[in-house]
Amino acid sequence: MIRINLLPVKETQQQIKGRQQLLLFVALFVLEAAVLFYFTQDKQKTLDDLKSENAQREAQNDLEPPKNIDALKKQESALKEQQRVLQRLTENQIGPVKMLNALSMITTPLTDPVQKVAVKSWGWNPDWDARRLWITSFVEVDRRVKLSGYARSNNDVAEFYRRLNNNNHFVAFELEFTEQAKLPNMNDVELVHFTLDGLALYGPADERRFFGDRMPKAAAKAPAKPKKG
Repeated sequence: MIRINLLPVKETQQQIKGRQQLLLFVALFVLEAAVLFYFTQDKQKTLDDLKSENAQREAQNDLEPPKNIDALKKQESALKEQQRVLQRLTENQIGPVKMLNALSMITTPLTDPVQKVAVKSWGWNPDWDARRLWITSFVEVDRRVKLSGYARSNNDVAEFYRRLNNNNHFVAFELEFTEQAKLPNMNDVELVHFTLDGLALYGPADERRFFGDRMPKAAAKAPAKPKKG
């Protein structure tokens, strides 16, 4: 009987099948690597393009600021100027009344104990009799005030001078001169004739106009009119 050994043939077929599987695996690996490389490169290109566009935009923004900035600045400046003009007009209408009211307060004797305590903290003499001084001339030209009058003594002039310079409507007042005087209609009683010169401020617009941000301390801390109890 003739015997044919088929074992070598089986081994050869298995080897061929193994090589085919190996080749298929390698082909799949190469294909996957190629696809991965393609998407990676495409993504990197997209990122590079975005970075380039952003850089160009930033450079353009730095070199060419928006054209409407100047227009907005001009509008803002114009609005501020309109507000200042309106404030000046308002102060010109009510400022003189407030200023004269402040002058009346300064030259009115105080009788209320609460008011006396309040003005003492301002450096005023609460017991000063303001009737010991009277004003005969009050001239204002463009906020510059020249004020003249008579007082019973130099102490009365000093108290009036101190009160003027401690009020938010009168600042930078200086004593121009004082002299002894006698008035025939007052039985030749010896008096002190005086003249003061300074600034009258109607409100915040005048403060900025004359002093900017450097208001005199006395005016910056000026007291308000005391309230009657």
